[in-house]
Amino acid sequence: MRVFVTGGTGYIGAAVARALKSRGHHVTILARRDEAEIAARAAGYDVVRGGLEDASVLAKAALEADATVHTASTGDDRRAAADLAGVRAVLGAMRGTGKRFVYTGGCWSYGNTGSKPADELASTAGATPLSAWRNAVEGEVAAAAAHNLRVVIMRPAVVYGEMGGLVGMMARDAKKQGALRYVGTPTTRWTFVHLADLAGLYAHVVERTPDGATILNAASDQVVTLGEVASALARALRVERVEPWSVDDARQTLGAFADALALDQSVSGKKARQMFKWSPTHPGVIADCASFARL
Repeated sequence: MRVFVTGGTGYIGAAVARALKSRGHHVTILARRDEAEIAARAAGYDVVRGGLEDASVLAKAALEADATVHTASTGDDRRAAADLAGVRAVLGAMRGTGKRFVYTGGCWSYGNTGSKPADELASTAGATPLSAWRNAVEGEVAAAAAHNLRVVIMRPAVVYGEMGGLVGMMARDAKKQGALRYVGTPTTRWTFVHLADLAGLYAHVVERTPDGATILNAASDQVVTLGEVASALARALRVERVEPWSVDDARQTLGAFADALALDQSVSGKKARQMFKWSPTHPGVIADCASFARL
């Protein structure tokens, strides 16, 4: 299968591209910068140059592929407008073709869930400002299924592994500051998924995309408190100070990102396991924290 991946040199996208390539698929990566193109070609991918605002580039690449996996983000204040523009370019080109489109959202769309696991039917009305804009984009993605497309909206839990993601951010900040800080309280819950397990699920979804529109939580059974994660990281890093960071104080530095980090969430991945026989196999986040001893 020919698969076009946006964000294919990023944390999630690169893992998805590797998983697809390992399963024999022909992968094309969207690259905006020279260094991204060089890295993608060195890894054995085809490359098209452009960004999310380059509608004609995205449309052509999507038409030449059997499936498009969208994981790209500008990572700045342009993220909402750029994401919508990119999605519209791809879906417009694919309209009526029967092709497959996999969109990457996230578990933060559910807002605070507390101890009750949020499944795919849970409301997204409580999404934080950092992710609330995704509701409109996901609406357009779901509506595209009415025009002979197969679409899946993936909502990954908090991704860890390969010393990256939010856990990696916490560890590097602790190494720099000499104290491990986390936004929220020791009992704040995050639901996790290992990067490699997530990439494997994406590959399954691309290969067996259901008809119509599907929402899928990419979440393992790991619902772990920030206190537990912080303690495990501190042990690995040999950092003695572990400090909760109040949302109000963190907001002064991190803006809306602080409110997202403080979400208390439990997210169910039962649907993904049932539909795709997906079974996460990688070490849990607490065990994975030991890898940061190398920092």
